[in-house]
Amino acid sequence: MSGPNAGADPLRVLLGGPAGTGKSSLALAWCEKRDRAAHVDLDEIRHMIAGGFADPQQRGIEQTAQFELAARQCVSLARNFGQDGFDVVIEATFLPDEYRASWKQLLMGLDPILVVLTPDLDTALARSSARDKNVLETHTRTQHAACLEWPEESRLDTTGQSIDESRQALDRRISALRLSRPQSGE
Repeated sequence: MSGPNAGADPLRVLLGGPAGTGKSSLALAWCEKRDRAAHVDLDEIRHMIAGGFADPQQRGIEQTAQFELAARQCVSLARNFGQDGFDVVIEATFLPDEYRASWKQLLMGLDPILVVLTPDLDTALARSSARDKNVLETHTRTQHAACLEWPEESRLDTTGQSIDESRQALDRRISALRLSRPQSGE
């Protein structure tokens, strides 16, 4: 195998950010540059529920249960793809409170790298409103504010960048975060 992930342990990347900030486009662009990579999208997993789907914008017991089910499935897919040598990017908002409440324990043993897209608010709102998905502006605003709570080293500002520029910035951020981790045995 040759290329970006030749001979390396599979990467598990968590790509977060507010609605409409380009997570899907960036995740696909990143995967396409890898020798073997899988894109796991929380929204796509949630939409596998064909009957009784709970709208993610309407908080409640069933919405929470379906979110937690989808999160478990995302992590299960990431484990399975990783075991077969695939780099994996899981795409979700990864809001700090949600991460601590649901994702952190599920991800134990995977050693994922978290990168949260945080273009400026005007860019996030413009990108969100241009999508086919009907995400309420208040959700984008709330998600944007929450994502800014992540440490700066986990955030990636993609304001004014093309997908390719964002992919290159993502590669650099992933490399920097990998280098900043303690090495085994330290």
